[in-house]
Amino acid sequence: MAPPYPRLNLPPMEMELRDDKIFDPFRRKWLVCTPEEWVRQNFLAYLRHYLGYPRSLIKVEQGLESAGNFFRADAIVYSREIVPLALIECKAPHVAIDDKTFRQIAVYTAEIRARVVMATNGKSHFICRFSEDFRDYTFLKNIPPYDGLLTL
Repeated sequence: MAPPYPRLNLPPMEMELRDDKIFDPFRRKWLVCTPEEWVRQNFLAYLRHYLGYPRSLIKVEQGLESAGNFFRADAIVYSREIVPLALIECKAPHVAIDDKTFRQIAVYTAEIRARVVMATNGKSHFICRFSEDFRDYTFLKNIPPYDGLLTL
């Protein structure tokens, strides 16, 4: 079955598709294949299959609370000691990664305290590494492999 959405700036990935649904191996259930879900599943599959991110250490749609408001992070990558390493925010391919996206991520980062943030719409990928005190950040040119997250 051909992908229901535009090609992404990722290697082609095998996805389980059925009608308008996509199988999420993290939550182990079928979901409506929205444009954002298409990006999320392809990006997470890329992390797993190409960069060695363990499926068991990725939590999808992690619930968060900040100042009495509830949010859901698209995905959080953990260390084997269950320390947050990376926060992942996914948007649909037609949605620009902009200041609004980074403000959303800032709220999540304040709660999660993951030093790496990844924002993607499947076409553009932005990877940011925070300093130990979270006061400064730098953009990375490439998505680090899982083992690389441990040493950043």
